[in-house]
Amino acid sequence: MIARAQDWVDKHVPYSQTGSHDGYRTDCSGFVSMAWELAKPGLTTFTMHTVSKNVTKAELAPGDAMNCDSHHIVLFAGWTSSDKSHYVAMEEANTAEGTVKKVIPYPYFNSDNCFHPIRYNSVC
Repeated sequence: MIARAQDWVDKHVPYSQTGSHDGYRTDCSGFVSMAWELAKPGLTTFTMHTVSKNVTKAELAPGDAMNCDSHHIVLFAGWTSSDKSHYVAMEEANTAEGTVKKVIPYPYFNSDNCFHPIRYNSVC
């Protein structure tokens, strides 16, 4: 999952709510759908729950995601601090940034606490 996501980061795939890359939408949920190898063109933040389950902060592992239904989703790539206050995220951020990898405070920048950790159901 992380290697597939890193490919988009390396290619700096531009963000677009109408575009596609390799058959996947180039928005945040299209990006996570691609990383999880879901059917093209991918799910939306609102429908990601159909292929995932909630996990706790303590259970988060690389390849999981932080989702805010109907708003935004990022791929979790690992903790950067032992207190689990920050993590590396990979995301289709916006039209100015495109696909990026960056450190984010848990659960997400200035969020209204709608972000919650999820895990793709087909992960062992």
